[in-house]
Amino acid sequence: MISHINGHLIEIIGNRIVVDVGGIGYELELTSTALNNLPPTSSDISLYAHFVVRDDAQLLYGFSSLSEREVFRSLIKINGVGPKLALSILSTVSITQLISCVVDNDPVVLTQVPGVGRKTAERLLLDLKNKLDQDLLKQAPLQNMNDRDAIYEAEVALVGLGYKNGEAKKAIRDVYVAGATSEFLIKAALRAAAPATGAQ
Repeated sequence: MISHINGHLIEIIGNRIVVDVGGIGYELELTSTALNNLPPTSSDISLYAHFVVRDDAQLLYGFSSLSEREVFRSLIKINGVGPKLALSILSTVSITQLISCVVDNDPVVLTQVPGVGRKTAERLLLDLKNKLDQDLLKQAPLQNMNDRDAIYEAEVALVGLGYKNGEAKKAIRDVYVAGATSEFLIKAALRAAAPATGAQ
C-alpha cells in the first residue's frame, strides 16, 4: 500500500500530475483542492495517497490532507461509488460542506455533483453516516442555516469573478467567521487575495 508520496513535481496534465521519486515517475489523479494547492512544476511536493489495484490498471490518487484521503476512502466503501465519483464529490463539495450535509441530513449540496441526483444524494448521506469516522463528524462546524447560505452565496460570487470552484471554496473557508454575511465573506476573501501593497 502506498500512503504517501514525497518527491519532485515534474508534470501537470489536467487533473493528473507526475511526481519523480528517486528516478521513478508516479502518476497521481488529484482532487481539485489538491490541484489548487500545487506548487510550480520543478518544486518539491508532498501528498497523501491512495493506491487502487484493478485487473487492468494500478492507480494512484493524491490528496492535500489526511482528512481528505480518509473521506475518499469512506466514499469508495459505499456500494456504487468508485474512485472517479469519489474524486468528483471531493472536487465539488468541500469536506466541511460534506460533513455538514451528513450531520444535518441535507442532500441538496450533494446534488451539485455531476451525475448525482437527489435520490443518489440521499443514499450517499445515509451510507456516509455509517462509514465516516465519528471523530471527523464531531468536528462538523456549528453553522446555522444562514451561515451556510452566506458561504454558498459567497462561493458562487467568487466563481462569477473568475475563481475556480475549489479556489472559491478555499478562499471563503480561510476567512469564514460565524455569523458573517455573504458580502462580508466576499470582501474578506478578495482582500486576502490582494497584494499586500494594495490592501486597504
